[in-house]
Amino acid sequence: MSFILASQSKYRLALLKQIGYVPSAVAPQNVDESTLPRERPNDYIKRVTRLKAQSAFQQHPDQVIISADTIVVLGCRILQKPLDREDARKMLSLFSGRRFRVLTHVCLMHGDKMRERTVTTSCQFKRLSLLEIEKYLDTNEWTHTSGGIAIDELGGVFIKSINGSFSNVMGLPLYETRNLLESFGLYMTWMGQGVSDA
Repeated sequence: MSFILASQSKYRLALLKQIGYVPSAVAPQNVDESTLPRERPNDYIKRVTRLKAQSAFQQHPDQVIISADTIVVLGCRILQKPLDREDARKMLSLFSGRRFRVLTHVCLMHGDKMRERTVTTSCQFKRLSLLEIEKYLDTNEWTHTSGGIAIDELGGVFIKSINGSFSNVMGLPLYETRNLLESFGLYMTWMGQGVSDA
């Protein structure tokens, strides 16, 4: 059985390939990702990820659909991709010396069956100097990642500690994703069937 990846993230595609899963197609979905009034981060990420899965399922009703969304949360505040350099500067200043959370929700759909998981990773950010902030802004890494920090690139030097799944910070928690895929009969070819400890 093949599957459709309803995401435009190059990181998610690379992470899936890393463990031997190659989608039959990549089908990013254009859904409204605006937050609702008083919407909590967990509720927001579940709703948006389900919308993407449902949208992709309407286009590919015979396929297994996997969608995922990742957000950075500081307190109860959801930090999206920065709008511009000034927005990125404000985010970096907020992160400086503080702990933040990275949430990824993974949703799989096929027929009338849907299974999903939310995974949270806690990260500790170093206290940044004004020079570090400006030099990092000069790299333009902030333009393509939630919260303005690319942990797998130069931004990783600012992360003092990570508590939880590293691949979750990259956009796809591999342990949980593998278990979800196997629950739909999709197994890693290099491992075979019936070996998951889920």
